[in-house]
Amino acid sequence: MPRKLMWCNKVVWINDMHKVTLIIVIHGMRMPFIFPKIMPIFQSLSVELPFTTVALLALSNFLQAYWLYVILGIVAFIIVFKQLHRRVIPFHFLIDILILKLPIAGRITKSYYMANFCRTLGMLLKSGIGVVEAVSITGDTLGSLVYQRECKIMSKKVLRGEKLSTHLEAKARFFPDIIGNMVAIGEASGKLSDTLIYLSEMYEAEVNDLTKNLSNSIEPVLMIFMGIVVGFVAVSVITPIYEVTQNISNQI
Repeated sequence: MPRKLMWCNKVVWINDMHKVTLIIVIHGMRMPFIFPKIMPIFQSLSVELPFTTVALLALSNFLQAYWLYVILGIVAFIIVFKQLHRRVIPFHFLIDILILKLPIAGRITKSYYMANFCRTLGMLLKSGIGVVEAVSITGDTLGSLVYQRECKIMSKKVLRGEKLSTHLEAKARFFPDIIGNMVAIGEASGKLSDTLIYLSEMYEAEVNDLTKNLSNSIEPVLMIFMGIVVGFVAVSVITPIYEVTQNISNQI
């Protein structure tokens, strides 16, 4: 599977995430600027407001009073997170571990790193570079500190005479079983580089399918999310109006 397709699906997935962010921002801006102009009408009426209206009113008042602090807090959180991720190695390592444990993103991330690991290592071995040096170089090309650490350990073990497949099979939580089994076959047959390149193509195809399916499933999720938000707002606004009309009808 060409790597271009994998990156195209990744771009589509990022664009879908931007859609989600835009929806959240739009509805977030409605809270402090639009709803506070409507809600005082309901407060002045002699009707008991439902829970949804009270909750929406409280959220609107909070955002109207502290919207600047909310924005500054979000910006500060993003800046601090990025700085910690960039400068504090234990924090960076912890985040990489947590990402790998996520249900969907973890699988995509692991497959992505497997594709890069296998292709880089396979190409280096095919070009005549030794296993120890090839594994070390491969680790430097990976963006995850978890896999960088595993590659360093792997290169040291190979230098001591251990097989590459032995470490891969022992680290099944980072390297799927098929990687260790196929590498063992490649080592036994003397075609390790071809085996790794085959595995890289397999994982590139898997990443392509996962991101494509994820992108296709985001649209209905967005529709459900929009339905929940619009439904909540509609119930919060329409219910008091209905209560007022019922009181007026009873009085007449």
